[in-house]
Amino acid sequence: MRKIIIFTILLVLLPFGVVYADSNTANSRAALFDNNRYVVAGIKDALAFDIAFYALKDAIAANNRDKVAEYILYPLRVNYWVGADKKRTTKMIYTKEELLANYNRIFTKRVKGEIAKQKLEGLFVNADGVMVGSGIAWLNQTINKPLRYGIITINLGSPSSFAKPKIVR
Repeated sequence: MRKIIIFTILLVLLPFGVVYADSNTANSRAALFDNNRYVVAGIKDALAFDIAFYALKDAIAANNRDKVAEYILYPLRVNYWVGADKKRTTKMIYTKEELLANYNRIFTKRVKGEIAKQKLEGLFVNADGVMVGSGIAWLNQTINKPLRYGIITINLGSPSSFAKPKIVR
């Protein structure tokens, strides 16, 4: 029901926020930036990103692992910190099967909680992508068509369930 309401609101408001942008003029580039808070991350369709973000949040809340896996842009980078010196370690997750085998280690209670409470207006955007929470997750879009939106990085922090990595491949 929430998806339907959000989609309807966005669909009704879309005509009021659409701007024709000819990329050859400075004015249209500025207009595009003003109407798309994600443009600095290279995301051209803010509405499509917003819809995908809510669908991802709903899939995580429902613990629908297969649906969550559809919103991962592989390879997924999973960062965690270990040891007294807090050395950063990275594990790459290359496939849906690998993600599902490690789902509980990646989508911890903290990760799911920060994604669940994230509001669109609170998202931080830079050239690296769209940051969720305090940096626990980063999202972006694919570069090839059809465009897909999803998670590119998870930062688990320390201590981590990956402290003794045994990634299932």
